[in-house]
Amino acid sequence: MAEGPAECGVQVFCRIRPLNKTEEKNGDRFLPKFPSEDTISIGGKVFVYDKVFTPNTTQEQVYMGAAYHIVKTSSGKTHTMEGVIGDQTMQGIIPRIVQDIFNHIYTMDTELEPLYF
Repeated sequence: MAEGPAECGVQVFCRIRPLNKTEEKNGDRFLPKFPSEDTISIGGKVFVYDKVFTPNTTQEQVYMGAAYHIVKTSSGKTHTMEGVIGDQTMQGIIPRIVQDIFNHIYTMDTELEPLYF
């Protein structure tokens, strides 16, 4: 096991969602405790992250907290989203999604009635 935090560019966030309506209706209890903003304790075991988003954290707060770390220079945004254009094995998320959309369109039933507006 590691002797301490590693010096690297990876950050790990933990998001704990609130109980859903079914869980509340069933009388489920919320077990985790949050001793600090980077720590969660469950059943006596302590887990430390770069940041812990508690159940009362809003969606906007999670987005802004994550976006702040994603927009840093040289964090891999362009590599992840675009990859190497023209190299199928190195394509990023956007070219892969676009290709999937067009593949789906090409395989659709060709006997569909055209829809005019």
